Amino acid sequence: MTMKTKDGKIIGFDSDVAQLIASAMGVKLKLVQIEFNNLIDALLKGKIDMI
Repeated sequence: MTMKTKDGKIIGFDSDVAQLIASAMGVKLKLVQIEFNNLIDALLKGKIDMI
């Protein structure tokens, strides 16, 4: 389950951990919400970099 603020920002433990990892790697993190059954296809097509 994804939690969002009223303005649509994704929040929660998973997003906090992902942000910490991205910061440690020196890369910009962009969180997007994708339906579960589309995750693998999005990854294979290069629309996302990780699940």
